[in-house]
Amino acid sequence: MSKYFYLLLITLACSVICVSCQDDNDEPVKDLGKMKSNDLEYFGSAFICPQEHTEDGKSLFLLGDVVDPAFPNILTIAVNCLEEATELFKDALPVYENAESRLHTDGDNIVFNATDQNDKNLCKIIFTIQSGNNPYAFVSFSEGVNLNGINRIEFIDYGSWPDNKISFNESKYCIGDVVNMNTAFNYTEYYAGYDVGVTSSEKHCEAEGKQPFICIKESTSQEAGILMCLTNSTYSPSASIINGCAPMNIAKAAAQIVSGDWELYKGLYGSIGRNIEDDPCIWTGEREDIWFTDKIYYINIKTRDVDWNDLFNKKVYRRGMIIKTFK
Repeated sequence: MSKYFYLLLITLACSVICVSCQDDNDEPVKDLGKMKSNDLEYFGSAFICPQEHTEDGKSLFLLGDVVDPAFPNILTIAVNCLEEATELFKDALPVYENAESRLHTDGDNIVFNATDQNDKNLCKIIFTIQSGNNPYAFVSFSEGVNLNGINRIEFIDYGSWPDNKISFNESKYCIGDVVNMNTAFNYTEYYAGYDVGVTSSEKHCEAEGKQPFICIKESTSQEAGILMCLTNSTYSPSASIINGCAPMNIAKAAAQIVSGDWELYKGLYGSIGRNIEDDPCIWTGEREDIWFTDKIYYINIKTRDVDWNDLFNKKVYRRGMIIKTFK
């Protein structure tokens, strides 16, 4: 009996120690709202801008296009190989530890069991490998669910992309353009799964004034362009500052672009005072609370490796990544 009593005392002591490490300026973790987004919305935000549309009212995509008007439910994405398609699929999935346990293979399929914020099952997101390259693979959803009307995503070879779908529309911004914009914005404008509203972190950014965003992806008639800001200041892990940063799957998409032409972007960000060669690890908006550990995730935009620091580790300072889309 006394053994369990002492264990209880140790547990309570650890709790007090953890709480006492929190800075007075930090928002309480429980006040942040959603600890985890709806997995389906999270996955969809890697491909579709839910709050943005083209001039004719159609969905605006971050990747791909509806290439056949007869099948408006199919989003087609051009890739170089099956490995790239698989990587895009896995990058769109949540990074939480318990999410890894819900990813498994079933023959030629890679299956992810998507849940909501309360871990209630929503559907299966299924990546099915094909024998050829048209498509290399496709994504489907069980339970009849869809992403803004899209219920199938096909990954085809670049050589199979229809000639009549090549867009020559002039992008509002070109790759490398520097755009000074206010960083105090509401992420729900772009990502429905992140209903965070205006937080103290965004007000803090606003106090710094406008910050430079660099265009890392041009827009087309159906695809959104991407502007990326790496904050002027560096921050220790904070329960508030991460709310203004990009979700991990969007951060991975940005890192894929930047790492693919590292010398170009190293020079571009260096020109505005961001030394990403020596400091490539950037905070994302991803956070996971497990028992006495509150993980704040970051990504290395050169290697695309993902790791985390504990919320209460105040000796680590990194820039934050803020993403805006445009059409």
